[in-house]
Amino acid sequence: MQDRQKVINLLGLAQRAGKLISGTETILDELKRKRVKAVIMANDIQDNTAEKVNLATKKDNIPLITAFLLQKYHMQLVRNVRF
Repeated sequence: MQDRQKVINLLGLAQRAGKLISGTETILDELKRKRVKAVIMANDIQDNTAEKVNLATKKDNIPLITAFLLQKYHMQLVRNVRF
């Protein structure tokens, strides 16, 4: 199994366990509440959205991982992603 597919499978498992959130506003709200351990961000999102998330994660020293193309992998990553 390829590494990318392993990551997608793990993200699906995290979602089923209720440990995965999606949507920019939800993520920013949860970052403010100090409930986020890490952020995985698609590398093809809008620049202003990426900047908001980047600043919020740097503020609290939260790991930010930029991976995947949203258009290519969003159906595999999570079923109910909010854009």
